[in-house]
Order: sequence, then structure tokens, then C-alpha cells
Amino acid sequence: MSKINIKLMSDAAYATLTKNIDTYTQNFIEHPDDGSWIKDIVSPEKTFETKKYQIDDFELDLPKKPNDREADIKNAITLYEHLNILPGYILAEPKFWLWLMFEKGYKTSLLNMEKINATSFKHQWLFNDGLRRGLFFGILSRLYYRVELTYAPENTEDPYYLTRFVMENPNRFREISWRTISNYKFVVKAMLKAEIRANHDIVFEEKGAYFSKLAKEICKLGSIKLIDVMDEKELEDYIYNKYIKIITADLERIKIEKYNDAIDLMNSNDSKKIKRAIKIFEDLHNFMDSEEMVKTCNEELEESIP
Repeated sequence: MSKINIKLMSDAAYATLTKNIDTYTQNFIEHPDDGSWIKDIVSPEKTFETKKYQIDDFELDLPKKPNDREADIKNAITLYEHLNILPGYILAEPKFWLWLMFEKGYKTSLLNMEKINATSFKHQWLFNDGLRRGLFFGILSRLYYRVELTYAPENTEDPYYLTRFVMENPNRFREISWRTISNYKFVVKAMLKAEIRANHDIVFEEKGAYFSKLAKEICKLGSIKLIDVMDEKELEDYIYNKYIKIITADLERIKIEKYNDAIDLMNSNDSKKIKRAIKIFEDLHNFMDSEEMVKTCNEELEESIP
């Protein structure tokens, strides 16, 4: 495709849109396919400012629904491959992303929103959560940065394999992305590689609480400067071990809760509850003395038969 100059939304347009977003939300609703209405809020020639930087022109796929994973991964890669040549201060500028959303990805951006209301626009278009969180909440900026922090050129078969892993479940990445330690790309990549290993090695259900605890553990490591002397593989192993401990501790807690529930049911002198207790003990697969408890429950059931 041909080259195009990038643009930034002007200060005047940005201030007007931000101040009056409650009113302009109706414009988004009335114009779901074309964002050219934005040029009417100040004047057409003062809405966007053309900059010297050029990129290859591109088009974005239209998602079939909000958080369409297939469209998201395609668009994320497209954005990264076309924008990664730009300096960091441009990529971190909300007014740059507003230009992209209005002139290059307007319909894509709207289709990817779960709710079309002023609150959503404040978070996903206007970066109201602060710059860092805003970049990872922004409809298009979050797609770009999910690739920026996960791109793995050393994997020649698929340099986007970590990106795809994140796109399957953005929670795997979200907690660390809000923290300044994610400025170290090798930390993010090491964490994701550790998560992939854990998913392969043990059976468990991923939880937001796990990712939150893991991010805190990684930040602790950064606070004592050990990250500076660890290579990516050493860091990956460290994170993997921490993650396994977080998961297994929670799985142990869950088993203990189930075991205690089964004990209460077993002691109820109610045959239906005792049968439920047997099922729980059996599902615990020899945890503690659950096998013995199954025998005890069966004996109680036999004794209760007249």
C-alpha cells in the first residue's frame, strides 16, 4: 500500500471532545460507520495535525462481536507491523490513537466495544485512567501493546505465539501490563513462557487471583533489583516456580474445603447427604484419608438399612 503521514488530534479538538463526551456519545450512536463528524466539533482543518512521520497505509478487519479474538489478533499484528517504526512518544500519545480510531479504525473500534456509552468512551477512547492504564484500555492501543510486549522474533516459526497466548485470555497479561515493570519486555515474555509451562504441567483453572498474585511476586523481584542480574531463562524458571506454588496452594485450600464439607455431610445421619459425602471423597482422589472416609460412609449407609 501507499505511504501516509500520521496525524494527531489537535489540542482544541481533544479538549472539546473530552469536555463534552456525554453529549458527543450520541454522535457515535448516530454514525456507526463514519467518524467524519468529528471534524464538525471545531473545524475540518483544525481537527487533526499532520506530522512528518510516514507509515504504510493499512486496513483493519471488522470484528463480528466485541472481543472477537480472531479479528483482534489480526488487527493487533497489523497495527504492530505498521506502527512499530514510530518513536515511543508518538505511540504513547492519546491524540495519535484518537486519529487512528476516527480515521483508520472507526467502525472496527465501535464494533469492539461492549457498551456504547459515555463511560466506555472515557476509558477506551479518552484514556481517563491515566496514560499507562489508558494505553492498555484503549480499543486500538491495547491491541498494539499486546504485541509490542510479547513479540518473540527468536521463535522463527511463529514470532507471535506469545501474543496469541495473551489474546486467548488477556487476563494472563493484564495485571503485569499495568505495572511499570512491564517496561522490561523480557520480564513479560518470561512470565508468559512460565504460564504456558504451568498450563502444560498441571491441571487447573486459570484465575484472575493467580495472575494478580504472580504480578506482585514479579514486582517484589524488581524492587530488590535481582531482575537486573537474571537472564530471561533464569527469570522464567523463577516465575514458573512461584506460579506453581500459587496454584498448588490454592488447589490445596480448595481440597481442604471440600474435605471439610464432606465431613459435615457424613456426620449428618442423613443417607442422601452421606451419599453426597462419598462422591466428594471419591473426587478428592486419596487426598488425606478420603479413601478411608468412603469406607466409613458406606458402613454408615449399611448400618442405616433396616
